[in-house]
Amino acid sequence: MVFGVSPWNHSFEADFNDVDREAPVVLRKLRDDLFEAGVSAESLNLNIQEAATLVAYCFSVLLRSPAYRHRMSFAGVGFGLPQDERVGRANVQQAWSSAKTIDLQECNRADLRLLVSRDAEFIFADGLVDGLFSLDASISWRAVGQRWIADLCGEALVPLLPNLCAYLRFSRSGLGCRVKTIDVEPDVTSSVNALTQIYAKDDLFFRSETPTLTRDFICGEHRELKSFEIELMRWLRST
Repeated sequence: MVFGVSPWNHSFEADFNDVDREAPVVLRKLRDDLFEAGVSAESLNLNIQEAATLVAYCFSVLLRSPAYRHRMSFAGVGFGLPQDERVGRANVQQAWSSAKTIDLQECNRADLRLLVSRDAEFIFADGLVDGLFSLDASISWRAVGQRWIADLCGEALVPLLPNLCAYLRFSRSGLGCRVKTIDVEPDVTSSVNALTQIYAKDDLFFRSETPTLTRDFICGEHRELKSFEIELMRWLRST
């Protein structure tokens, strides 16, 4: 460690440079294929490297969100320590240092669903639907035969473009990564946007469709789903 420099007192945004450089290339390809070349969702193909780039980008967006940083600032409360934003920042860097090393061929099964919304738009916010990274859902490892794999479990929704959202789920039902692209109706987009507002606090970002504000957003707090056993998430798991 360089004297005087640590996760506690310096910016580590440069740690995300690689994924920030690689992800836009994949997103431009998706945008061009789906919305300009007219490729159907069912016909779209992503190779494993492109899928890995999108998954890593989803990780980075979730971990960099103000909601996650705020949540992790309470990590020491259980030990009698006060909330500390420096703790939040340090935990963001620690989580990303682990998340970026995950190999989709050496982890719990990852299901990546790309939701294509042609008639409505997703919103983005300072908090996103995140059941992957929380105080009680950190990245750990488990032995499978003679190897160790990333034991990540949970679900998340990450808007990637105004008309494209990633649903990401990790489970212990197998290994590897499955990718599927599906067209969704406006009611699904509205449901995703409503869930996003639960996790948001101050900022919603949208392109052309002003979102209807929900009571969850108006309360002005980063909140979370109490349970992911809701209709939308059950439907996404079944697709």
